[in-house]
Amino acid sequence: MSQLQSSTFTVSYSEKEFNWDQNSISFAIETKGYGFSLDENQIAGEIESKIGAVNTFLELKNNDIKRENVNLLNNTKGLIEARKQDIQKNKEKNSIFNPENKYTT
Repeated sequence: MSQLQSSTFTVSYSEKEFNWDQNSISFAIETKGYGFSLDENQIAGEIESKIGAVNTFLELKNNDIKRENVNLLNNTKGLIEARKQDIQKNKEKNSIFNPENKYTT
């Protein structure tokens, strides 16, 4: 999922803020630094905010995947139908040149 770039993006967060592993997504939050220290409520708020961002990224990617799956299915059906027509034309062409051939469909 991490390698798939969604067609829609958010300016609030960057996907690069998260570590996308095969079975997990992780992120870091600075709780203390020069001139600041987050209390428990602020830390909880930051965690909820990051989780919300991950959910947004996953929703965007999932919507793109669903849309492309529909396109893939429609394109595949079209290719299969075109191939069936080519096969039928070849059968008809072969039966003209060799009347002994009898094909069933």
